[in-house]
Amino acid sequence: MVAITQLRPKRLSLLIGSGGIAATAQTLFVNVFIIGINIATGIITARTLGAAGRGAYSAMILWPQFLALILTCGLPSALIYHSKRAPAEARIFFSAVLWMGLALSFVAALLGLVLIPRWMTQYPIEAVRFAQWTMALMPIAMLTEISIGAFRAREEFGLYNRLRVLTPVLTLIGFGDLLWLGAMTPLNAAIATLTACSLVGASFTLHHVRACRPVFAGLASSARRLFSYGWRASGNDLLVNLSLQADALLVVALLSPEAMGFYTVALSLSRSLNVFSTAVVNVLFPRTAGRSVAEVIATTGRALRVTLIAVIAIAMALMLTAESLLRFVYGAEFVHALPVFRLLLIEAILTCAFTILLQPFLALERPGVVSLLQGIGLALSLVLLLLLIPLFGLLGAGLALLLAGACRLILVWWSYSFFLQTKPPRLLFAPGDFALARSPD
Repeated sequence: MVAITQLRPKRLSLLIGSGGIAATAQTLFVNVFIIGINIATGIITARTLGAAGRGAYSAMILWPQFLALILTCGLPSALIYHSKRAPAEARIFFSAVLWMGLALSFVAALLGLVLIPRWMTQYPIEAVRFAQWTMALMPIAMLTEISIGAFRAREEFGLYNRLRVLTPVLTLIGFGDLLWLGAMTPLNAAIATLTACSLVGASFTLHHVRACRPVFAGLASSARRLFSYGWRASGNDLLVNLSLQADALLVVALLSPEAMGFYTVALSLSRSLNVFSTAVVNVLFPRTAGRSVAEVIATTGRALRVTLIAVIAIAMALMLTAESLLRFVYGAEFVHALPVFRLLLIEAILTCAFTILLQPFLALERPGVVSLLQGIGLALSLVLLLLLIPLFGLLGAGLALLLAGACRLILVWWSYSFFLQTKPPRLLFAPGDFALARSPD
């Protein structure tokens, strides 16, 4: 009886606690819930819009988040790092990042207006024009990314997780309304999705503005310090997000909207495995920043081993049931996505390991190494995508990502001994890893 009463508080602490393991568990739970909602919205768009309509919808909503992610110039990472190093100056750091982000959003909007019509040449003019109109949302999109960095810097993981659940929920409600009205089209679906993202993004920013009360004093000095770290980390942020989006951008440019629809379904299902690495990384960097090399490597190793067990198990289950899953969930038309889906599942495992293994370089103030590794990986991905998509079509996109993912993993493993003069984290699992995972922190 005593054992049971002692066990319940430990389990409960994973859901309501504030420790590192608890924050990871909470983020993981929310990520799984969000993936479930996203699968529901994916089913709706696939079955009501078809492959070509699904592709057009995905192409229209791609641009605000993509441009915001690649043009943040490392500001979210810089905010996390400097807020941890100098907590007394966190308010000034947030103020500087806020104004810098607003300025960058206008640069991103101008870039989008020029780039979109030159990139979406295979799409209807209505889709291209709407994609250009989405550039009006760039300030909200940019401040959303900065606010996510502020949540991580302040370790407000519980509030962040509660708020971000609203985006898929509001999107699903919007889709339900469109179905009830009989107005489900690619354009209306895009409007519903972007409206939900904008409302939640604005609430993110409003929360931090109220909590931090932005100031103007000391902005110049803080901006210089943020830029010093940010320009080095920006390579990592830019390359991470380009590596996540480059495949979709090239599919938009090189293949038909129908192929984009197949690819989007395969990608969204395979990327559901990222729920684990995303939950770990969101907590791992803030928790290890400023600690010793030994502590960082040990913490990263435990996170990596536990995460890989879960990811590999789920990937194997999806691999075995892939054809039935695609047919039952999305419709017989989407079985054409089966070959690329299987390749992307393997790539997702490699990317999960790579993403976690990068975190010690950020925590130990070596963001330039991360940028270098991401740059090499992205260059390889782009070359392979440009070579293999024309040769093999949709399958070529999956094969290119898989080969690039394997090369990135080899590079980051070698970089531990070369750049940090230490051994990389141990891969072989030990019973003690589970014991630590079950503890509150």
